Amino acid sequence: MEKDFRKNKKMPPYDTRIMENSEEYVKKYGTLFTAELNGQQLCCYLAIHDDKYMMGLQAASRRLETDEYLRKMIGFGNRMLVWEAIKYADSKGICQYDLGGYYAEETLDPEMEGINRFKRGFGGHLNERHSYFKDYSISLKAARKATAIWNRINRH
Repeated sequence: MEKDFRKNKKMPPYDTRIMENSEEYVKKYGTLFTAELNGQQLCCYLAIHDDKYMMGLQAASRRLETDEYLRKMIGFGNRMLVWEAIKYADSKGICQYDLGGYYAEETLDPEMEGINRFKRGFGGHLNERHSYFKDYSISLKAARKATAIWNRINRH
């Protein structure tokens, strides 16, 4: 579902660096939440966590369906999964939950603002966080820059 979702949205393949390229990492720290209706999976939500912190990492859905009823059910399912993840974190005594990213660029992007609106709907507040990737070679640095440019060009 995630691969189809990203393909239909013209998004690049998921960057596995955040998960240390490890299926074992996801098995150890990940919790997958899924929603289905009449035996059909509608959406899924992957969160990673330790004993103090939880972060929404990846969501995918059949949101691009044309049937209006199914689209509404998928929207409800997406909201329910995030809420269930928040409740799960609370039940485990996890003290901080991060919905994972917030679009704050100067360029207006209606789709990204829609995602922001979705996240704001759960309350909470913004915290500034930073990520850092160290490139240990010139060729890796060039490849990472080229990939970023390619992804920006092909996203729109």
